[in-house]
Amino acid sequence: MSDLNDFKNKDLKNGLGPGDQNQDVSRKIDPAMREALASAMETFRKIRQGAQDGDPESQYLLGQHYEHGLFVPKDPREAAVWYRKAAEQGYLKGQKSLAMLYYTGEGVERDDTQTFFWVRKAAEQGDAASQHLLGCLYKTGQGVAKDPRAAAVWFQKAADQGNADAQNDLGSCYMLGEGVPQQLTKGAELFLQAAQQGHVEAMLRRGFCLENGHGVAKDLAAAVDWYEKALAAGNKKAEKPLEAARKALLAQQAEAEARKKKAAEEAELQRIQAMNDARDTSMEVGAIIAGVLCVVLMFVESYTVGRVHGLGTVLEIIAVAAVAVLAAVTGACSIGSLSEPLGVPGGIAGFLAGISVAILNASPAEYPHIKRTVMIAVAVIILIMLVRIIVKKGRPKP
Repeated sequence: MSDLNDFKNKDLKNGLGPGDQNQDVSRKIDPAMREALASAMETFRKIRQGAQDGDPESQYLLGQHYEHGLFVPKDPREAAVWYRKAAEQGYLKGQKSLAMLYYTGEGVERDDTQTFFWVRKAAEQGDAASQHLLGCLYKTGQGVAKDPRAAAVWFQKAADQGNADAQNDLGSCYMLGEGVPQQLTKGAELFLQAAQQGHVEAMLRRGFCLENGHGVAKDLAAAVDWYEKALAAGNKKAEKPLEAARKALLAQQAEAEARKKKAAEEAELQRIQAMNDARDTSMEVGAIIAGVLCVVLMFVESYTVGRVHGLGTVLEIIAVAAVAVLAAVTGACSIGSLSEPLGVPGGIAGFLAGISVAILNASPAEYPHIKRTVMIAVAVIILIMLVRIIVKKGRPKP
């Protein structure tokens, strides 16, 4: 059977029934519509007969006809009579419809107690919408004493059946600890379940949880997304939080970009410092090797002059070359590092080594004390370079 909502046109709402007036209407419509109308009228007659015979479904459907004015004059009072007949036989839809009439005061005197009575009857039959409404009545104390625990129980029953309104209201209970222990995580999850079903209030509340980190990890981008969905669905209350979340998100992104840039700059500085340290160390080690070679060669040369023909001259040339290398490397090590410990002494030592090379190259062989002076200078340079390496290795990294 059908409640015939498809036939809610202007003439049908005037309560037309069998007779000449209905025949006049039928002459004005096309044959297909006339046939559908005739079938609907026949269905209505069967509904009315079934209701009079005590069939609860027919009684409910006849109540629908009277409530909406289908084939009969619109009469909420008569609708309430037939809804009651169906409700008293335990018919779920009759109980729900009668409860709504008592809730709105249409066709009957508004009565919260009767609303609660019939809503509970429907809820006890497992109807999710009635279970949610019963929870609301317990929460607000309409027709019954306020009972947050009972409200949460009925919200839970409806939420378990996927009722989005109940999921949203139960989420609020868990967020505020009303009738249940406070559990922010569970509350946020219930808001998500309702929001995913298109519940606009739950969308707003889910966004709030994400924006402030209530029950979920703080996520401004996701919060903005839910606020936008709520606004697009017609929830004007999302405008201000959406604007605030967008500003916070832009600030967060700018801060993250600044941190990323700073980290990259620090990494580049560390890389350059490491390269410079490696270069300086290798050059300093090279200077030490050159210095040691210089001392050894000059020592050998001082004992071979005149003993092996031509050998002294060759060794002296090699020694001079070694001192020159030592001077060049020592000076290079000091370039760009004069601010470091022993940087200036290292540069001075390199300069003195260069002068020593010139003196050694110009001095006659009969002045061995000049060579000894150069050897001492070279030894001092070696000592300075060793100290520099030790100091640099012991310095903490930036």
